[in-house]
Amino acid sequence: MMKRFAATNLGSTKGITVIEIMIALAIVMVLIYAGRNFLYKKTRYLLKSESRKLSSLIEQLYHLAIVRNQVHRLCLDLDKEIFWVEAQGTDGKFLKSNKSYLKPQRLPAEVSFQDVVDKAQSLKKESGITCIHFFSHGYAEPVSIHLTDNEKKVYTLQIQPLTGDTLVQAAYR
Repeated sequence: MMKRFAATNLGSTKGITVIEIMIALAIVMVLIYAGRNFLYKKTRYLLKSESRKLSSLIEQLYHLAIVRNQVHRLCLDLDKEIFWVEAQGTDGKFLKSNKSYLKPQRLPAEVSFQDVVDKAQSLKKESGITCIHFFSHGYAEPVSIHLTDNEKKVYTLQIQPLTGDTLVQAAYR
């Protein structure tokens, strides 16, 4: 009679091998790297987007002040990360604009005001509220606004006083 030998399962120990752990860690590392790059690109996009939005608003205010023959100003709350537009009334007082596109707006959480530098007065403001004036005779205050993100990347918006143009640079200037 022949004896039959049952195959024994030699690798049937329960648990995780070192190779399985290494593969799992490699997958986790790839996912973390991909997620970090995604968030990094999103933050950069937001910083660039907010810089363009503010630049467009500045140029619009320059022309609006001339067309309406009315002093306008862009107010920035450097602590609360909010900006809004005000126009000077006939009594000389400034009132917030009632136009929907000029109402107070908040910067995204990933973007903040670093500081505002008034070139005419050589004054640097890092907190509180500051306002940039646009005059009806075609002049804007020469100011640099510095926006930053969570990665400490800085964009500079330099207002050209005679043209109302805004020079946007990806550096602190």
